[in-house]
Amino acid sequence: MTRRSATTRYGPTQWLCLGKGKQTMTRRILLRANRDPSCAPRPFESDGEIWLRRFNMTLRPGETGHASRKLVGAFATLSICALMAVGLSGIPGSHRGEDSGGEKASAWTGFGTLANDLVTDGKNGTFCRDLQTKGSRWWSIMLSEDSPASARVGALGFLRDHGTRRALETVVPCLADEDTQVGRAAEEALLGVLGRHSDQWTFTRLGTLLRQRRLGEVARRRGVAVLGRLGHPDGQRVVLALMGRNAMLDTEILPALGRLSVNPEAEEGMLSVAAKVRGLLQSDDPTVRRESASVLGRLGDTDGIGSLIELLDDSDRGVRGNAHWALGQVTGLEFSHDASRWRSWLAAENAWWEDAGKIALGALASDDPGLVARAIRSFSTHPLFREEAREDLEALAFNGSPAIRRVACLALGRMRSRPSQTILLGALADLDADVRAAARDSLCEITGRDLPADVKAWKQALGR
Repeated sequence: MTRRSATTRYGPTQWLCLGKGKQTMTRRILLRANRDPSCAPRPFESDGEIWLRRFNMTLRPGETGHASRKLVGAFATLSICALMAVGLSGIPGSHRGEDSGGEKASAWTGFGTLANDLVTDGKNGTFCRDLQTKGSRWWSIMLSEDSPASARVGALGFLRDHGTRRALETVVPCLADEDTQVGRAAEEALLGVLGRHSDQWTFTRLGTLLRQRRLGEVARRRGVAVLGRLGHPDGQRVVLALMGRNAMLDTEILPALGRLSVNPEAEEGMLSVAAKVRGLLQSDDPTVRRESASVLGRLGDTDGIGSLIELLDDSDRGVRGNAHWALGQVTGLEFSHDASRWRSWLAAENAWWEDAGKIALGALASDDPGLVARAIRSFSTHPLFREEAREDLEALAFNGSPAIRRVACLALGRMRSRPSQTILLGALADLDADVRAAARDSLCEITGRDLPADVKAWKQALGR
């Protein structure tokens, strides 16, 4: 005969005595705790709180041994029921009747402490996972709008430290909470879950939850802000799928994209990101135009130079300033804010490409070292067409004479070629000291960091 679940038939007090084996274990724990004077009942203390304090006394710090591990392991599921009960209102046997928000928050603080003790034991590594699967009913109660804010913050604190992938279903709706403290706690909980489970499935599921219509824009903005703080390249797909819904959300998405774009692992998807961002340069919202210009500058997007030059005549001062900064980042030039000066330069660049640029591109494959060196120098002074020459320059950074390798590395740096960081990292191990110095100078110019010509230091700084 299958026994009905304790959670569907009994109150918290009865859960503690369900089953003969658990009755025996309960007696042992309570008898042991009763010998300690600090575990005596306190005035106005509920049954649940008494039990929690007694169970905590059983888990004495530093206690080891097979019997202790067995005791904790056998009682893990039982502790789920009792501890969750402490957080709920109307605990049977309570001497105070209705449970207050302060009591709930205090219960969750004890809950987190006990959970930490349990999960540090190798035999109980599944405790928190069991809690989130078997305790779904209590999570929905503790994090509902009827629950006090302090209790919701406490529950989210537990999920921040111990939440599994399943916690996304619980945490994401809390991002929409009107209480500022709860909203911040939900952001921290989401950050903690994603930090532990940064796999493709987790980000795909998060994207699905953030796109749900019933969620609301406040929750989406908070979710995007968390992805920006995390900086994981898989967050890029989630953010891009949300772009274009409304101007207010885009103002949160664009800074997040800027932070994601500096991650070297995310470079492969930067072309699609830049294409989407360029479409926002014509937005009616000046904030969106400002942020879009900044992102294109961080991306080093040469295809957006023409649009950025047009923004130098924008009616919004902030848009003009960001567009000028972005042009400097992309081209490496320090012209004034005068749009006509930039237009003249752009026309001259296009004329160079038609007359001499294509010839210089062919010269990169020449067997004449002098001709190759001149072609490399030509491209280093014309960053607008760096993508056309990048693959050839990257090949030259590893092949040819030391002089050619050195010039190729310097050219990649002057062109601010972010995708070439991997090639330059390899050049840091070149046998020629001048090549290593050139690779280091180029990495400094591209990333804005000032590090020695040490491969390990640069890999650590770039998160490789």
